[in-house]
Amino acid sequence: GLPMFVEKPWAPDLETAHRLAAICRDHDAKVMVAFSFRFHPAITKLRTLMDGELGEGWLLNGEYIFNLNPPAGGWLWNPQSGNGIFNENSGHLFDAVCYLLGKPVSLTAEAINPLSTPSEHAAAVTVRFAGGAVAALTLGGVGTNAHRDFPRIDVITANGQARLGGREHMWERLTWATRADEAVHSIVQSPEALGNTRYTHAFNHFLDCVAQGTQPSVGIEDGITAVALAMAVHESARTGEKVGIGD
Repeated sequence: GLPMFVEKPWAPDLETAHRLAAICRDHDAKVMVAFSFRFHPAITKLRTLMDGELGEGWLLNGEYIFNLNPPAGGWLWNPQSGNGIFNENSGHLFDAVCYLLGKPVSLTAEAINPLSTPSEHAAAVTVRFAGGAVAALTLGGVGTNAHRDFPRIDVITANGQARLGGREHMWERLTWATRADEAVHSIVQSPEALGNTRYTHAFNHFLDCVAQGTQPSVGIEDGITAVALAMAVHESARTGEKVGIGD
């Protein structure tokens, strides 16, 4: 099959996500899901540090909240299209956190809908990962236009601590220190520097994979995982129960 660069969300729901995955596998297609966040230089630097001196992640706090309140009849809320803000938008943070911590196994959520949108508009979420790490995330479209320093991540690791800072949907700042350090290390590197866009690093990875005949590092399973996490937020908020991921 033809190589495909697929916009997120991978699907509006889990049933559709698995059906699309089966079609792609039947055609042996090279598929990359457009989770551009994980290719920004600041987060790839953090991933390298966690593979080395910082060590594995233990505890993560993340936030992806800004002002997003499209009309009730818009595609974002349509169950057959965006299927809500957690699926259409929060997937970027879900993927970034999974990139750092690994495979999620369960989720618990509390959600709010203060603006009476067609589905929940914001949530506080706890995710447990297969390796033992835990993440606490706040998600939604209830922020202000004036605050533009989103998203953000603070992660405690086996050997230290790191903070990722964003600006309007991009990672651009990283600070970190090991437990032995007396000073904080830092880099500031915007994905949009030197003529690039916030999508350039992701596109370059995809084109390299096409040229080399390899599978992209973010593919079908990552798309399914993000949809599963979004659906679990709704389910846990509705039932008050912990929801397994991949059950």
